[in-house]
Amino acid sequence: MACHVGSLVRSLMLGLLAGMSTAAAAQETSAPASSAPTEATEKAIRQSASDFSTAFKQQDAQAIAELWTPDGVYVDEEGVQHVGREAIQQLYQAFFAANDPLEMQIYIDSMRQVTDDVIVEQGTAKLVPAPLGAPAASKYVAIHVKQNDGKWLMDSVRDSSVDIPTTYDRLVHLEMLVGDWAADHNDAQISLSSNWNPTKTFLERRFVVTHDGQQSTSTEIIGWDPSTGQVTSWTFSDDGSHNVGHWTALEDGWVVRNRGITAAGVPTASTDFWAPLLDDALGWRSTQRTAGGATVADPQAVVLKKPTSDTKN
Repeated sequence: MACHVGSLVRSLMLGLLAGMSTAAAAQETSAPASSAPTEATEKAIRQSASDFSTAFKQQDAQAIAELWTPDGVYVDEEGVQHVGREAIQQLYQAFFAANDPLEMQIYIDSMRQVTDDVIVEQGTAKLVPAPLGAPAASKYVAIHVKQNDGKWLMDSVRDSSVDIPTTYDRLVHLEMLVGDWAADHNDAQISLSSNWNPTKTFLERRFVVTHDGQQSTSTEIIGWDPSTGQVTSWTFSDDGSHNVGHWTALEDGWVVRNRGITAAGVPTASTDFWAPLLDDALGWRSTQRTAGGATVADPQAVVLKKPTSDTKN
């Protein structure tokens, strides 16, 4: 199947439910008015959603396909039908082979029982961490059919993409900062983890510096500040100091003009530069540093790299 990864991401968001199967529709013609499912039935449907999320996180395409009936159908947002467990399993295998492990968050909005053997479920699904590009979620409607052994399986699935209101277009140039980074610098180990929040309105970064067995941490939130019309960062360190930075995109990176204060109440300032380098590396340097109005020596530049598989293990 030829498919752009971004489209596949949106399509798979709803590999959890939806649509109308011919068998389910036939059963529905003689069904009584829909009603809320029993407690036991609702528990079974919620367990199915949980099993889907677990299998997705573990990249287990076979386990996902087995949540469908043998002839189950998944219809993606472009109207493409994937019929049968084998086709559904192949779809997820292709996605998992092309992507790092992800989590799928499933939010069930409603359930209604249209016959003793048919449940309609509606909800929303999101990928975490969010894929590249503007944030999106999938709305789904699902048909679950009760089997002879009493187990509930998905009989068909249809999804539709929903755009999420966001300021991502103001922050898209920060995509290069996303990920895990590390450096050994002057006998210290530096790690940096950067991830979007679910709606991509903020980039959350966590810094950890370890030196002589002592560890210090800082948390930074980067987002669009409508009151100033600028990309702004707010950084908080475990020693009680904090600062605010205003970001400006350059052709080869970003310049950040910081103003802060120490835990002792001393005002600080600096101009920092972040630049993506070759081979999955990220450069940082800081200049024009002051504390209490006095000039402070600039630190050495730091080059952070994405850890290799061996380093992660």
